[in-house]
Amino acid sequence: MLPASLGMVATQVLAFVSYNLGIAVPALSLDKNHFGSILLTNVSSFNISEVYAPLCSLTRNFMSVTVCTPEDRAVVENGVIVIRKKMNLTVVADHRYLDGAVVPRMKKSIDAVWANPGKFD
Repeated sequence: MLPASLGMVATQVLAFVSYNLGIAVPALSLDKNHFGSILLTNVSSFNISEVYAPLCSLTRNFMSVTVCTPEDRAVVENGVIVIRKKMNLTVVADHRYLDGAVVPRMKKSIDAVWANPGKFD
């Protein structure tokens, strides 16, 4: 196990080699520019109902999206309380790259997909 300070330096060096120099590090399965712009991760197999993936320097992403574990929740449909599977989709974004004014529009689009996924096939 690396001390935290050494781990931070190693992370910065790996990010520089991968992104700035464009060199892959096969020993760590790290391709050049490996992560893209948005990190999407799925933690549903860990039985976690809500978690926020952090932005970290190695990935150089401006946004992290996490798919959490579906769970039974009480919802109201036509005035009746029923149990439905619901899950959280959490988003962490760097405000320097994403204007907060567009967030409500993004949420509306995501809600539309979740409400009627077949429409978007």
